[in-house]
Amino acid sequence: MTSAISPRICLRPSKLRIGDQPRVILFNVIGMHGYNKHFGYLAGDRFLIKISKQLQKFVLRNYSVGGIKAGIYYYTNARESIKSAIDKARKALQYTGDDLTQLYHVFDESVQEKYVNRDYVLTHFQEALDKRWIKPYYQMETRSREVKEHEKRTSA
Repeated sequence: MTSAISPRICLRPSKLRIGDQPRVILFNVIGMHGYNKHFGYLAGDRFLIKISKQLQKFVLRNYSVGGIKAGIYYYTNARESIKSAIDKARKALQYTGDDLTQLYHVFDESVQEKYVNRDYVLTHFQEALDKRWIKPYYQMETRSREVKEHEKRTSA
């Protein structure tokens, strides 16, 4: 995931005014690693800055980026930290998954529920094993005669 957040913005204290509805939008430029490898990180940084300024107008001539996806969070609570808002935008972005037809997702209850459930499972996994809510099963690996013969030939 790439970020083009200006340090000036993060360090400047700001307050929401009544009626303001700022949005935190986190973009993932698909293919950025390849771009950086081909043109270098400095050129990649310049590219991200250009995207952040003119997302709709910028067209890259010699390199095709696979696409752009975004996670959006409507920042409505003046007491909420910017880090929390960015984290929610990141979760919305991750919620889009690998589906290239879903270009963006707005943080909502479904995103929140997914991460609450995931965190619950991760934090209670050992308890579930101890209380036998889940049981591990081991499946013996079986190989056909053809696979065994192929392994003998390739290992020799």
